[in-house]
Amino acid sequence: MTKTSGIWNPTWLPLFASRAGDFLVYDIKNGHIHELFTKESLEWEVAPNIQEFLQGIARKLRNGRILLNENGLFDVISTDVQTHEVREDKILDDLYLSANAEKYFNLEILVEEDNVAAPDLYFKCTKMPNVCQNIINAINSGKPRSLQRITDKNQIRKNRRLACGSVKCSGSKNSCDEYPFASTSQGGAGSTTMCVALSENNSQGGQLAVFYRKNKVGNYNWFYMKSP
Repeated sequence: MTKTSGIWNPTWLPLFASRAGDFLVYDIKNGHIHELFTKESLEWEVAPNIQEFLQGIARKLRNGRILLNENGLFDVISTDVQTHEVREDKILDDLYLSANAEKYFNLEILVEEDNVAAPDLYFKCTKMPNVCQNIINAINSGKPRSLQRITDKNQIRKNRRLACGSVKCSGSKNSCDEYPFASTSQGGAGSTTMCVALSENNSQGGQLAVFYRKNKVGNYNWFYMKSP
């Protein structure tokens, strides 16, 4: 484990936090776990990163929001999709996760893979310029480069429907492209979309499938959208 300090890195995933403001973070770029010593001012900056992390890992928190309470600890308020009950669970406290948090996301996956670097995804944009432009537009609008693959076909179809269901593309040779990809936890409602040639979408699907297979990116494994 390394010790580090300084500006918050967007590739860090927060694992634990203490009342003193110390954080354990998992770096999805190089697979290292860092111990981060922060000041109170940085704790406030961490909140959006924790929100993205929790919502990316835990489907039940996709509509949730992260709040920093008066004690400097992070609470999550989420809405149960089935019962619409609003509940409050303390997620990060005293370098240990609460029992309620464990059922929301599988932290063990991150810990077990602390020596495995998340692979970089490069697309050959000459074959799909509009697909790549849609990715650029999405990232410029705030969509993440750090993505987590899912293999549940039903969830992938649901993500694609939520992203592209209302998009009408003219002509049979055009189709809806979305980013983040439907095959990731970050996909679904709110994705950036564009109508592109069906041949471009097929090219992207083929490149993505090869990337997953070649780099052994399995269910809930992270990767990084490096290019474009």
